[in-house]
Amino acid sequence: MSHRKRPSRHIRRVHTKRGMRRVSINPHIAPRRRVAMNISKEYPELSPAKAGHVLGTTFESISGVLKKDHEYTQPGFGKFVVKHRKARKGRNPFTGKPIQIKAKKVIKFRPAKQLKKEVL
Repeated sequence: MSHRKRPSRHIRRVHTKRGMRRVSINPHIAPRRRVAMNISKEYPELSPAKAGHVLGTTFESISGVLKKDHEYTQPGFGKFVVKHRKARKGRNPFTGKPIQIKAKKVIKFRPAKQLKKEVL
């Protein structure tokens, strides 16, 4: 008797132009389409497509503000901040040799008290 690995419940096979592809359908991740559907249910005058467009425009605007001002605050939701991470020394995990890690900018998010209260 052969023992085949049982497929995950969260992986689905999908037919594409290039053939079969495995796609994750993790129920804990809310894709943009699902968020757009929730918006269109809340506001019936918006179609799901227009709600998705509004959602995309909102995120583009937030990223533009972060590029310019390095900070964006949404009351009741949280605060996005661009921080500068200094250059530092690190180690290659495979060889153990020391390496130099370059300085870079990172985006940090701090949730508001109201969001923490609702989610946690």
